[in-house]
Amino acid sequence: MRALSLIALALLAFAGAAAAQNTGQDAGRSASELRARLADAPGDAEARLDLARIYFEEHEDRAAEFNLRQALADRLSPDSAAEARDLLAALQRRRLWILTGDFSVAPSVRASEVSGAAKSGLGISASGSVERRQPIGESLRLSLEAQAYGADYEGIAFDEYVVTGFAGPMLLQRGDDLVSLRGLVQRQWYGGARNFDAVGVELAGRRSFGDRVRLVSALTVRDIDHRFDVRDGWDAALGADLQRFGPSGRFERLFAFTRRRQAEASSQAYWFVRAGAGAYREFPYGVGLYLEPSAAVQAFDGADPPTGLERTDWLLTGRARIIKRDWRLFGSAPFLALEVTRRESSVDLYDGTDTAIRAGFTRTF
Repeated sequence: MRALSLIALALLAFAGAAAAQNTGQDAGRSASELRARLADAPGDAEARLDLARIYFEEHEDRAAEFNLRQALADRLSPDSAAEARDLLAALQRRRLWILTGDFSVAPSVRASEVSGAAKSGLGISASGSVERRQPIGESLRLSLEAQAYGADYEGIAFDEYVVTGFAGPMLLQRGDDLVSLRGLVQRQWYGGARNFDAVGVELAGRRSFGDRVRLVSALTVRDIDHRFDVRDGWDAALGADLQRFGPSGRFERLFAFTRRRQAEASSQAYWFVRAGAGAYREFPYGVGLYLEPSAAVQAFDGADPPTGLERTDWLLTGRARIIKRDWRLFGSAPFLALEVTRRESSVDLYDGTDTAIRAGFTRTF
């Protein structure tokens, strides 16, 4: 069952990449030549626009959007800038099907000191989504989306699978701005058993401020039916991500996320807040580097059951990812990533450091 589920997730992860490929060899050579040129000259705006055109024709929409915004940040000529904006608007309205995927292998997964637990050895994770945007009018769409995530480790204790479905209206606005209101259903399996079911609603939006700055935000409310009754309850989560596209393949972001979890037992209810920043840079020889520091705090309402003490956790996380962006497999680039989280808790039992090393393929960064 676990092996079949993981295979299905991996197929979903690469379905978007495989489906988006153009079988024409001439287009493939042109894209390769442009990626090679940008590997040495990431500030070549016209080359980036040419590459975005190819991605647009091949329906690699996420890559097209990223390169269009990067080209605009590199100060295109007025005519080229107008074309790039028209392509961004066209992307928004033609997206009837959207496929995404990511896949990674971790030779060392979450080696943790917390409570003496450890997820070590080989781990495989995959995520993917498929969305259908059914036109209802000029700017109105019915969004139907399925998302899946799976992580399989040696042994079963830490295995995790999540499947989520969304459905609801989406209003397309100027450029690639949008607002959506969708209902959701979700199920999570953990450690080989059903962990919880949830139903809820998501209000999400995306707004651009000029060519270079974009805000992505979402409010989600869920009612949770947990396999342990003490964890039954609801949660509300609000996230915001302010993104800036810079010249020569640069990208920066500031993000914040907060969640309120209410549960039958006060020891399972908490506030969680995270804030951080990210920066992406492109370097010669086709190398991309993404760095992301963040800090978080989690404060529980009730006393910790094992110790009877009030519990608050503080977390510092650092992420680094190196991408060889001019190497492509079905449109995805290989990466190597390191993530380290240090946890300090008011209950010494939960102090510890989590470390994850991952290698895989990504279509963005």
